[in-house]
Amino acid sequence: MNSKPATAVSPVQLATVFNAAFTNYIGNEVNFTENSVVTWCADNYVSLELSHIFFPSPDSTEPVAFGLIAIRDDKPKESRLAGMGVVPTYRGKGTGYQVLEMIISAERKRGICVLELECIRQNEPALRLYKRVGFSVLRELVGWEKDMTSVTETRLVAGLTTCTIEELDKLVKMHGATDLSWQAWGFSRLPGTERVFKLGHAYCAISNPDNVEDDKIKMTSLFVEPEWRGKGEARRLAEAMIAKYPGKIWVSVSNEIEFGLTSLERRMGRVPEEEL
Repeated sequence: MNSKPATAVSPVQLATVFNAAFTNYIGNEVNFTENSVVTWCADNYVSLELSHIFFPSPDSTEPVAFGLIAIRDDKPKESRLAGMGVVPTYRGKGTGYQVLEMIISAERKRGICVLELECIRQNEPALRLYKRVGFSVLRELVGWEKDMTSVTETRLVAGLTTCTIEELDKLVKMHGATDLSWQAWGFSRLPGTERVFKLGHAYCAISNPDNVEDDKIKMTSLFVEPEWRGKGEARRLAEAMIAKYPGKIWVSVSNEIEFGLTSLERRMGRVPEEEL
């Protein structure tokens, strides 16, 4: 398998191999275009220069796999495998294992100490692959949903105000947990983040609540100032938001498992593997 930087292919080629690799994906439908794949990479901190496009031979022009590497300035020794896939015709031939080993080797040579990724729990072949090369579970990222479409009685709460996405983003990066998942840390880049509300010392970022064509509101961030945690601030804010936008289904973080590879060796996880 031959690896080239993702800059070696056009956005059209990247979108094509991405879509092909995620055919019949167990998660959301993947249907990137030339423009949307570029936007997605930017939103997910992907460095195309450090990312990989794989070809079956050095002279081949048809990519068969990819691995996208995300980086953050505040974590120079850490990186995230933001996306990886193999086209259907090359699956079951050890290609995924070979591709992942090449990615790990490249990150080791760059001096990276921690490589992380997320995987949907139901994607059992991927889970087996990641464990096989030495990844171990850090934690489960649990999704939540509350259906308020049939609830008619809600109580409006005084004091609910708006603020900017930039204000909340600054607070999260300043006071958020050091081991926040990349999605929570980078919520401000998520396409679904449209509005930010504040009540007391609690903040939340949500998708467009006024979209009449969507019965769901996605909460992309929920933050409480450190000295006010454990005092019911988050609960009061959540109740106020439900009251402000009644008749909606409220959802947050997708059901994924976060893996880590520290010093590119096996790392003890926070969720016992036998629970998976």
